[in-house]
Amino acid sequence: MKYAASILVLAAPALAKFQLKDNLTDAVFIQRFTKDFYNGFIKGLYHQTKREVVDEDCFGDWMFDNVNDIYDFGLAINDKDWSVISYDSVSGLAQEGVDLMFMNQDACRFA
Repeated sequence: MKYAASILVLAAPALAKFQLKDNLTDAVFIQRFTKDFYNGFIKGLYHQTKREVVDEDCFGDWMFDNVNDIYDFGLAINDKDWSVISYDSVSGLAQEGVDLMFMNQDACRFA
């Protein structure tokens, strides 16, 4: 329970940026939340006072096409629409997932 409270305290500044009138899709919300949360984590870790510490491309808007494709595939599977499963679609989604991982690794300078 104390870990959940700690996460909520850390996430509060990131959540405060979003307004209810924004009408964000799930993918956009997750992308913005992840970007702001990671930026806040790095700011706190290194005691930075600048507004943006990490690169703008780190969890940036370039992710939307890939994330939306993966999200739509997941929704189709959840709705039991088995017609979306083919070798080409699954291998394409796997490639998009790998691209997201490694492009973010470069942009965010992970390890």
